[in-house]
Formats: sequence, structure tokens, C-alpha cells
Amino acid sequence: MTFNIVLGTNIMVAALQNEGSVAREIMRLCLQGQIQPLIGAALFAERVFFKDD
Repeated sequence: MTFNIVLGTNIMVAALQNEGSVAREIMRLCLQGQIQPLIGAALFAERVFFKDD
């Protein structure tokens, strides 16, 4: 059974910064296909168009 979750940028950033965090576990479960991450158009645009890089 796969669960759908809304994934925010705060989870993505926390997963990258904190090795033992719940956010990292959430990302691991997404990569394993146990959780289906959902992302809205506004959040996608935030990551694509408003990066500081």
C-alpha cells in the first residue's frame, strides 16, 4: 500500500541537512516507493524559478 503525502521544501532541505531526521526517513520511503510524494505547481515553481544559485 502506497500513501500519498504533500512534500514541502522544508522536508527536502531538512532531509539533506540532518542524517538521522524524520525528514530523511520520509525521503527514503519516497525513494523506495512506499510513499508517493505530491507537489503542487506553486511549490515546483518555487524550487525551479526562485533558487539563489
